[in-house]
Amino acid sequence: MVWLERANRLSLQARLVATTVHDVNNALQVIGGGVELLQMAPADPGAVTRAIGGQAERANRLLQELSRFARDTGGTVEPVSLRELAEQALALRHFALTRLRATRVVEGDGVTVAAVRRDVLQIVLNLLVNAELALPGVTRPAVRIVLGHDGGQATLAVEDNGPGVPPGMQGQIFEWQPPPEDGPADRLGIGLAVSRALAGRLGGTLACTPREPAGATFTLTLPVSRG
Repeated sequence: MVWLERANRLSLQARLVATTVHDVNNALQVIGGGVELLQMAPADPGAVTRAIGGQAERANRLLQELSRFARDTGGTVEPVSLRELAEQALALRHFALTRLRATRVVEGDGVTVAAVRRDVLQIVLNLLVNAELALPGVTRPAVRIVLGHDGGQATLAVEDNGPGVPPGMQGQIFEWQPPPEDGPADRLGIGLAVSRALAGRLGGTLACTPREPAGATFTLTLPVSRG
């Protein structure tokens, strides 16, 4: 499973680099437009300056998150805010979800878990990519991350309104099988298999349930931090 985890991380990194380039380029275009406005002495230079600063901060944050995800931190257990992590994961997938015209939202009270942040982020990114693959062609596509906790367990659920998982397949989708030689690399099921293995290593679980009238919910459960 170790080599599958590494292969999955490399696949995610390739996706994140591609989308981050687009996001940073969009931010640079806004910054460039703002500089041109400042040279024309706009009526409200403060607003233009704030827009430039906001886009520069956004680009810097995206690059920092990409660098942090790509860097091997050695698997250190630390306090991880699930709300903060969910918002960061959505920011990293901003361009891909925007291209799909998908709405996205984070709901619920986030709690802190004691976990390897890189591993939890890898799980959530896998679940978001899985949702993205289900959304093309869907009317009013949407992704929702719902946070919650029950006693000593914290939950992070990624919901989509795609076609859903066929009946009886909820368990099998977590079982990775060697693909055919000509199989598409983004539909091999490696992300879900790795995510369940990572969840188990963190002392948690990952399960899939159908949504009504359509779609799927992938729920990550982790022990709440006692620190």
